Amino acid sequence: RPWRGQWTNWVDIAFTAIALEVVFVASFAATLDGNSAAVGVICVFGLSFIVALLPLFLAISIIKRMLPASRYHQFFLCHAKAEAGAFARWLKLELVAQRKVVRNVFLDADDLDSLDRLLAIVGGEVETLVVIGTSSVFSRPWCVAEVCTAFRNGVDTALLAFPNFGGWDEQGLDLCAEQMSCETCLTQNGITPELVRLAIQAVFARPFLHLPLPTTDSSMRVLAYALADGQRSGKLDVPPAADIIMHRVILADTCDSEANSTAYVLQVLLAPHMLQSHDGIPRVLPIGEELPKDLTAAIVLFSRECFNQDRFLLSIVAASSRNVDMLPLSSGD
Repeated sequence: RPWRGQWTNWVDIAFTAIALEVVFVASFAATLDGNSAAVGVICVFGLSFIVALLPLFLAISIIKRMLPASRYHQFFLCHAKAEAGAFARWLKLELVAQRKVVRNVFLDADDLDSLDRLLAIVGGEVETLVVIGTSSVFSRPWCVAEVCTAFRNGVDTALLAFPNFGGWDEQGLDLCAEQMSCETCLTQNGITPELVRLAIQAVFARPFLHLPLPTTDSSMRVLAYALADGQRSGKLDVPPAADIIMHRVILADTCDSEANSTAYVLQVLLAPHMLQSHDGIPRVLPIGEELPKDLTAAIVLFSRECFNQDRFLLSIVAASSRNVDMLPLSSGD
């Protein structure tokens, strides 16, 4: 099983290779009496080389520790998948499009190959941890572990507060710390209930960055620009959306954050493939807007609660009455 640190793996490989070389060369001494002196010299040389490598690796480690680290992941998106999986995907797409984002944006669905390395990545390879503040984010053990690791290692943390994200009192912190004390992913990494309290208190002690509402492509671009520019708190000013002639739309339950995010992710992913189309890129129909007069096609995104939204159902009925081509897609379960 490999070590967690990359340098540790290289040291292990080097020492193992040299040890095997010494054993291989020494094996000749068992049968070749005349060349035993030469074999001894070679073995001494190999052992000396191993001893010489120790201060070399020590010096490299000290230099790497003293020099300012260039962290590979500019942002790490900490989120509860059930509430913000699609939103995190959308935020990553908008962040990587920013000119000031020149390094990777970590999203576990894309970048995580082993849970064993997750907290090592947060503590040593991340510049800014973005906590997507939904109602259940601090009830998820791995999210709490990520926040605690960032706090312990001095990683810059930004909290993006959803409308349903509220503050916690002392009783809530005590309950969270007690619940997390039984979680293996925390105890195995030395995260104590007291550290959980301190880390979450530190998150709530700083001002939040409030999610712009309604969440549209223009508001998400403003949010991504603010994060890339170093803004960590306050409300964002979103300019009015420009009037766009739409021939194709994406119909979704925009009252549901995850369905709305999925629709915009679809819009972003389809855009490069439909730039030359005469009917243009399918765009999400914002909440409260009527169907365009020149509508030719619609992608209908069905989600769990969509049939409880009158406006969504009325849009489908209106599109059907105008003989608009519709492509049904399912979002979520």
